[in-house]
Amino acid sequence: MHSSSDKDLLKRHKDKWDALARENDRYYVRSVDHEQSDEEFDASGRSDVDAFILGDAALRARVAPFSNKVVLEIGCGSGRITKSLARLFRHVIAVDISPTMLGKAQEFVCSHNVTFIESDGARVPAPPESADLAFSYIVYQHFPSHEAIRESFHGVWRALRPGGLFKAQIRGKPHADASHWSWGPHCDEASAAQLAQSTGYRVITTTGVGTRSFWLLLEKSPSAL
Repeated sequence: MHSSSDKDLLKRHKDKWDALARENDRYYVRSVDHEQSDEEFDASGRSDVDAFILGDAALRARVAPFSNKVVLEIGCGSGRITKSLARLFRHVIAVDISPTMLGKAQEFVCSHNVTFIESDGARVPAPPESADLAFSYIVYQHFPSHEAIRESFHGVWRALRPGGLFKAQIRGKPHADASHWSWGPHCDEASAAQLAQSTGYRVITTTGVGTRSFWLLLEKSPSAL
């Protein structure tokens, strides 16, 4: 249950991201200082899927073949990565905090095998045990608090099938400017391990400790929290 202060924080965070989406969704999804064509936006998503899903041997060994699996994407934005996930997986559950982002994603992805869901920024409103893999890139680094990250991780746990995997990028070093639009909390190796354990996961691999791109590959623990 959210406290009133938590609800206010999440509401401000939702309003912020919906305003950014209206201003220039593609810049705030992928901060490149020029206009991004559909082709370039799509190609950048394919590159990330190639690198972080297809290029991850530990993930691939546990989840492949992907064509009969369901993937849950946390923070789909305007569909940059979602479009490539839809080509690879049987079904995609794409979650985002911003209704404007979700509307733009639906237009960009335009695929029958994607379900778009709006969240409050912490809860994960996906059906229980509906996904084989959850994936998130350049999202948790913008969350408003560690508590919101923890709730999201637990929500992903509920949405994963037993033994399902969660690959998530978090911020591994402090942001230099707490007033910047991209600010978010960070985790060191110990606090990331505690986050994983407390939300029901076993850590399989970590990469990029101490960097902005700190990756966790987690497995859903078989025991319920």
